[in-house]
Amino acid sequence: MFRTATRRINHSARRYYATVPPPTRQSGSNATLYTTLAIAAAAGGTYWYYSNPESAKAKAEEVKRSGEARVEALEKQGKSVYNDAKASKDELVNAAESRARHAANEAQEKFETYKNKTESTYKDALGQAEVKRDEVKAGWFSWLGWGQSKAEEGRKAAHDKVEELKKR
Repeated sequence: MFRTATRRINHSARRYYATVPPPTRQSGSNATLYTTLAIAAAAGGTYWYYSNPESAKAKAEEVKRSGEARVEALEKQGKSVYNDAKASKDELVNAAESRARHAANEAQEKFETYKNKTESTYKDALGQAEVKRDEVKAGWFSWLGWGQSKAEEGRKAAHDKVEELKKR
């Protein structure tokens, strides 16, 4: 009696509307089915492999040959890409060398032009300086030696008169 009374109290003390109802159990599980199918497939594959060893070896050889063919094709493709890249690099290097040579030639030509212009300007300036020097010399000597030039003029005039008299 004590037991039934407690059970009744427990049942009567529960409030189903305020708590989540207990989860319902599914009637069956698919895990057993999937495990059984996987074991059966593995057993069938093993049976087929061991019962047909020639076809399995032939299939393995075929897969091996196709793999080797793919490797060779990829190797050829890689060599082609490498050769293309190398040729492209060579073209770029040649183009850069050509541009560098052209720029060096242009720079040399400009240098020669500027050098010639500078030399001609120097020679012109030197010639003008000599002319100015001669002008300055003439100016100073005319101031310093003004009597000499008059004496020379007189001597020349006398010489001309003597010549004139000799001719007569």
